[in-house]
Amino acid sequence: MAAETTTNRSTLTTIIMALMCVVLVAGVSLFGVQCSESPPPAGMVEVSMTVQTSPDVEKHYQVQVPDGSTVLETMNAAQANDSSFTFVTSGGGDKVLVKSILGFMAEGMGPEAKNWTYLVNGELAPKGAAEFTVSDGDAIVWRFGVFVGSEMFE
Repeated sequence: MAAETTTNRSTLTTIIMALMCVVLVAGVSLFGVQCSESPPPAGMVEVSMTVQTSPDVEKHYQVQVPDGSTVLETMNAAQANDSSFTFVTSGGGDKVLVKSILGFMAEGMGPEAKNWTYLVNGELAPKGAAEFTVSDGDAIVWRFGVFVGSEMFE
């Protein structure tokens, strides 16, 4: 009887540990958590980028780019690293307009038109994506929605 109890406890412990591993792996997969084990190489900066297609749906990317890179160059690096990250722009030079991210197309003008805007470290960016230079540790958040000033409305 004692051997049976020990076997049951051992089996239960194994099952609990397996479940904990599944929950940990699922959490990392669902929330896009990526751990950086070391600082970026010399001359590179690490930037996090989040794309919010609605207030409760977002995708996360961790990108390393050369120091002095712009938000647009960070997006290009994210696309090179992850083929599921797609975006479309129009214009050129410093006057690039991000028209689509992950298939969500900007709708242009109008009181109910949804468009893309971005924040850096929680602040509405003062420049376009081709003009704003990122720094190590910056958090870029792209938001899709109806905007009035710096507020997003659904």
